[in-house]
Amino acid sequence: MIEEAPTNASTETVQKEIDADKKTPAKKEECNINVTKGQEKYITEKEVAEITGRALSTLRNERFLGKGIPYSKIGKSVRYKYEDVIEFMEARRIETVY
Repeated sequence: MIEEAPTNASTETVQKEIDADKKTPAKKEECNINVTKGQEKYITEKEVAEITGRALSTLRNERFLGKGIPYSKIGKSVRYKYEDVIEFMEARRIETVY
């Protein structure tokens, strides 16, 4: 069950997801990333998962298979270029006729 935020709170998005089995609110984190024009911003796989709505395991499997979003690896750390993540999502955008 999802409770909707009051309509007068346009800057605040309040969304509570309630687990039907446990009847407890699920935590939902917002990803706040500021990127200025001309600046390359690298983000973690967790941030990519939040932005795209894809599971961490999916991102990891795609890296293993050589598919998905381009990434960089520094030691064990994986970073994605913010621009690449947005391009990946935009490339899969489907325009509908209203």
